Order: sequence, then C-alpha cells, then structure tokens
Amino acid sequence: MLLMIEKGILGGASMISNRFGRANNPYMGEAYDEIKPTKFITYLDGNSLYEWAMCWSLPVGNFKWITDFDNWRNIPCILEVDLGYPKELHDLHNDYPLAPERLIINGVEKLIPNLNDKDIYIVHHNTLKQYLDLGLRIKKIHRDISFEEEPWLKSYIELNTNLRKNRVDVRLVNNLKKTLKLVAKPNFKHCTIFNKYLVAIQVKQTKPMFDKPVYCGMSIPDFRKTLMYDFHQ
Repeated sequence: MLLMIEKGILGGASMISNRFGRANNPYMGEAYDEIKPTKFITYLDGNSLYEWAMCWSLPVGNFKWITDFDNWRNIPCILEVDLGYPKELHDLHNDYPLAPERLIINGVEKLIPNLNDKDIYIVHHNTLKQYLDLGLRIKKIHRDISFEEEPWLKSYIELNTNLRKNRVDVRLVNNLKKTLKLVAKPNFKHCTIFNKYLVAIQVKQTKPMFDKPVYCGMSIPDFRKTLMYDFHQ
C-alpha cells in the first residue's frame, strides 16, 4: 500500500502553454496599432491553493484493499487505473491537459501534463471523478485502497490563517536614525531594547479603509471557478 501511495505523489505542474503573446492596447503608447484588434495580456494567480486543499477531508486510517471495483465511487479510496484520453478532447484540453505524469525527458524526470492515455496511473477518488466528468475514460482498474477520511487539518489551517490576519507588526532595527523615525510615528506602540545595537519596535496597524468592492472579491472567484470548469468541458 505504501509503495503504491508514494508512487502517486506527483507534486505541482509548472508549464508555459503559450510561449509567446503580443499585446495591443491604448496603454502601450506608440506601439499601439489602432488597425489591429485590442488585446491585453492578463496575469492571474491562485492564492493559498495548498491551504484550501488541506481543508478537505483527508485520509486518517483503516486502509484496506478493495476487490469490488464497481463500488469505488461510493467510498473514499485511492485507485490505480488505466485512463483513456479521447481524441475529441485534445484541442479543448491542449493548454491544460488532465492527469499529468512523471516522464523522463532528456534523461531528467519531469512532471508533464500531456494528452496521452495513462497506464498504471494512481489517483485520489475525488480527482478521478473530476477527470471522468471532464471526459476521460477508465479503461481498467488494477488496484483500489479504501480508507476513512476526516477534515483533520482544517482547524489548524484556519488557525494559521487567522494568526496571519491578526499578526503583530514588529520591526527589528539596528540604526538610530530609523529607530527615531519609527518611534515618532503616531502608530508607535512599544519598543524593546536588546542592546545598544538592536531594538524591536512594535507599531499598531493603521486604521483600515474599506474602500474596495469586497463583495466583488467574494463573487469573482466563484465566477472564475465556473469559467474554468466550463473551459475544461
């Protein structure tokens, strides 16, 4: 069981699907071509992806080999499967293929998203369900390990998130000029002198200004999820 589960540890994929993009918009000054269509290059970043994943229900014990492969959808499990990648999905999934694999490229092992069929592929049941929803097919199930699961890391992750949110702002200073500047600020709270070369200065957080559309910050990520799911389908 351990060897099978270890083999399924892949890590995160890092890739450039489109190696070159050219923008064309009024913000480019003289480089803007009014005749051509307006085009922007957008940089998007997902925050706290690991923290989000660690709040899910995770394996806690009672690992067992399962022989009734037909029931895998109804129990928490890790499977070893052969997957088929239908050719009709290749154009749609070309920029972001499902089920990345560790492959040897020029003598170096790399995690490669690709459109090939997968043999002896180890995958968590929730991830496999998503792959099937997005069009992949199970050709064969070789092995199946069931387990009990609980969101046992969720409270710890949320605790760390709240601690970061309510953190104390402390500056370590070894310069007299900078020390006097911080002490003179209206948000100065306390200082601790370690020696004549080092001082810790605690400052209060300045009053936050809620002048941004926080409601959009809540709504947009939900909309983004639906867009990504539609893109894959």
